[in-house]
Amino acid sequence: ARAAGCWRLHDNHLELIGFGAADDMDSDVDLGFRDATRRVALDQLGLGIVKAAVSRKPAIGRRDPAENGLTGSASWIVRFQANTSLAVPIQRSRDGVVVGVIAVSTADIVHPDRPVWSLLHELADQL
Repeated sequence: ARAAGCWRLHDNHLELIGFGAADDMDSDVDLGFRDATRRVALDQLGLGIVKAAVSRKPAIGRRDPAENGLTGSASWIVRFQANTSLAVPIQRSRDGVVVGVIAVSTADIVHPDRPVWSLLHELADQL
């Protein structure tokens, strides 16, 4: 993975809980992303983490925002030197309410039959 993060849903925004970047990532990109996503309003639907939280479904971002409309995610994917970002909602098991989101950006092209898809879903189910 080039980058991974976890956010919790609080009121009408997502709060960054943790973020990790690849060792070779430019520190300005790392810090810029942390600052930009420390608190994210749920109306920023150009970000995969917001789309996943609001839709209660996984959101896939690509380098080309024309593929999915995630313009905010696309710009970060490029800066991360990744190709895909997958954001998965974290839902409470008892009622399905979204309580957060986990996301990973990778150089791989992620889709449902790739192992990272299943792994991220399993992780979200355990949180």
